[in-house]
Amino acid sequence: MADLRIAPHRQRAFVKVLIGGEDVTARINERLMSLTIIDKLGGLDECHIELDDRDGRIRLPAGPDEISVELGWPGEGSFTVFKGKTADLWSAGQKHGGRTLIVSATGADLQNDTKSQMRWSVGDGSEDVKLGDAMKKASELAGVDIKVSPELASLTRKYFLGNNESLMAFGQRIAGEVGGSFKISGRTASLTKAGSFANAEGEPLAEVAAVAGKNLLAWRICPQDARPQWGGTGHTIFNPVLAQWEKVSSAIKGGGLPGWAASAMFTGVGALADKDVAEQQASADRTISMGMRGTGWVALDGEPRALAGGKIMIIGARPGVDGDYHMDEVEHQFNSQTGFTTRADVSKLGVLDSQEIK
Repeated sequence: MADLRIAPHRQRAFVKVLIGGEDVTARINERLMSLTIIDKLGGLDECHIELDDRDGRIRLPAGPDEISVELGWPGEGSFTVFKGKTADLWSAGQKHGGRTLIVSATGADLQNDTKSQMRWSVGDGSEDVKLGDAMKKASELAGVDIKVSPELASLTRKYFLGNNESLMAFGQRIAGEVGGSFKISGRTASLTKAGSFANAEGEPLAEVAAVAGKNLLAWRICPQDARPQWGGTGHTIFNPVLAQWEKVSSAIKGGGLPGWAASAMFTGVGALADKDVAEQQASADRTISMGMRGTGWVALDGEPRALAGGKIMIIGARPGVDGDYHMDEVEHQFNSQTGFTTRADVSKLGVLDSQEIK
């Protein structure tokens, strides 16, 4: 395995754009002004291609089309950084200036059933239903494939309900309730475990290094953020057998810088359906708190292997800041004047000393 501390020798980056499966790079190269790719942990990925349209002769797309973008460096190969469908067109210009055309695309097709509101349910309340089965039902109705992390797919409830929600809305809601991240890329939706540094199939994502004095261009890191920290999380349920209200909680201990442990307790507003739901939500809240112990951003030489959900190692910034971080959102910028750079919003995952559900 290559030493990630050694910054690669790079000269001129390159970009490759495929629309409808056809390589159109040669046709747009001389007009390409900038390319922006935003890879999100949850939600919709974005792609924005700005073209020089000085004579207004660029042919407009006849309709939405599949698009994929690769970025890379000579000698290191290229990596696919975006897959999706064209969504918007923007024309801009001014009397004493030039004209530009911006083609925008999103990770999911915004004109198909991924955004259709549907009402459906799985389970009748008598037997446990797996989350993986519920996600499969929702994705089939939307006409896309689904991949769910094994540890999330096995979670159970007495029933799942899509209450006039689209697949996108349902996936985002469930992700917030079980400590996951939901997104749609092309024709595939995924629900992954937050902070796992892996994809929905359990395969580890590529690790990248940001080394001061080499490929690390800038950083702004808060190594200990007090606002999102809690000593424990909890939610209220009603026990019909005992006819009384109960609290299901998840304890959080350790994981931050020495002496920074929080004692404040977080309790969700309103009651949840049952103990299964409360335990999952309390654990999800705990994961969020642990994942937000430290936050910030880093900018580095273009790194096409960087993916939201992956790991970045900051090296040489300073003691207390150096270490492994989780990439929450990654933005790739390719510019005809300034070249290829990558910016990542990061969070410092805490190390759990103990957990208690009761």
